[in-house]
Parts: sequence; structure tokens; C-alpha cells
Amino acid sequence: MARTALNYKDPSTPDPLRDRRERRELRVVRTVAAYKIVKALVMLVIGSLVLGLVHHNAAETVAHWMRLLNLDPSHLIVRRALNHLAHVNDAKLRWTGMTAFAYMTLYLVEGVGLWRDRRWAEWLTVVAGLLLVPFEVYELIHHPRGTLALVLIGNLLIVAFMYHRVREKTAAQPRRTKGTRDEGPSQSRA
Repeated sequence: MARTALNYKDPSTPDPLRDRRERRELRVVRTVAAYKIVKALVMLVIGSLVLGLVHHNAAETVAHWMRLLNLDPSHLIVRRALNHLAHVNDAKLRWTGMTAFAYMTLYLVEGVGLWRDRRWAEWLTVVAGLLLVPFEVYELIHHPRGTLALVLIGNLLIVAFMYHRVREKTAAQPRRTKGTRDEGPSQSRA
């Protein structure tokens, strides 16, 4: 809908419904930001642990950690992890560790930007979230698990919310024409 004098609301005019909605949306954005920051911390731990396995027998080291944590070595997931680690070389460990650090950086930038309510962070979250969807769908098809489905659904909900929010914020801003300054409806040039 085109903005006219009849449907234009001056952003400086108090509107309790709009203010309440903006506060609620900011709480959601901050929740997503906290989630991203937690993911960054998890990636930091994973990257550090994986890079710590370089030049060591990865399967033996992880088996030792599992004994320290009282994890059952006969559990299917533990056996699969140990079997996989028995065939991992240092190059794969470095690649995995560096990839975890790259994700950590992305999640941290997203989280801090979202916490500060920056539009670029909302766009980054949309683009990064959409770029991960094909990989998540591939994993879900080849290794169907409920947790993967929940992660995919959660990421799609975050992307949809951020896209809606950033588009709405963009539409609410007055358009500028090339070479002019936007002074808003309540200001005039002297």
C-alpha cells in the first residue's frame, strides 16, 4: 500500500500498540541473539577439543574422556564415534576444528548484532540461515532424526521471523530519492 497523508503515521507520535509490539519483537530478537551466542560458545569448545586431538590418537583420547565422564563405551553412539575417530587423520581434525571456529565467528557476529538490534545482523541471519537449509535437508534425508528435523524447523522459523521483521522495518522507513536528504515529515528546510 502506498503511503499517503491519510495512512501515514509519524514515527514520533506515541502509539502504545506499536510500542508494545516492538518491545515483544525485540525480546524475540534478543532470545535469538542469546541462542546464537550460546551456539558460538559451543563451537568454541568443539573447535578447541578437536584441534587438541591433532597429533594424538583421537579414538584413544576420546575413549579416555568418555571413561572420565562415566559414559557407557558400549552405547551405539559412543561406539560409532570411536569407530569414526579411529580413521580420522590430522588434516581432517584441523579442517573440522577450523570449520567450528568459522561457525563460531559467524554465530558470534550474528548474536552481537542481533542483541544490538542491527538490521545488517537480521539480514545476515536470514542469508546464513537459508544457506544452511540445503545441508540440513540433505542430512535429514540421509540420516533421519527428530533432532535434525527440530533444528531445521527452528532455523526456518528464525529465518521467517527475521525476514518479516527486516522487511517491515524497511517498509516503515520513508524512501529517499537520489541526492536528497530525508528530513522526515515534521521537519522542513529553511
